[in-house]
Amino acid sequence: MARNKVSTTIYLERHQAAAMKLLKLALRRTEASLHREGVNAVIERHREKLESFLESNPRTRDKLFDLIDAEQEKASLAGHAAMQRALEEQQVWDKIADLQRVAGDLGDDDE
Repeated sequence: MARNKVSTTIYLERHQAAAMKLLKLALRRTEASLHREGVNAVIERHREKLESFLESNPRTRDKLFDLIDAEQEKASLAGHAAMQRALEEQQVWDKIADLQRVAGDLGDDDE
């Protein structure tokens, strides 16, 4: 599952960090996945405010949509590049196998 992620720093109170470590162990999940879940919950809780803000600020909305489109394009291109690399690697292995087969055939002639 290839996804683009952005690195960021969050500052927690000591009790929050301790609770997060315990929760991570109890749920057998990464802290990062729990943080993303929390961010999603905040976004969902404030969705109406976000939507009204974007409606009242069309330039901001357009910039946001452009950013989303650009990130989706990058992810798509990265996927295509990975498939191209895999194809090229397979072609190299096929050539090696052909060379080994030819070398084996040449060795059989010596006997």
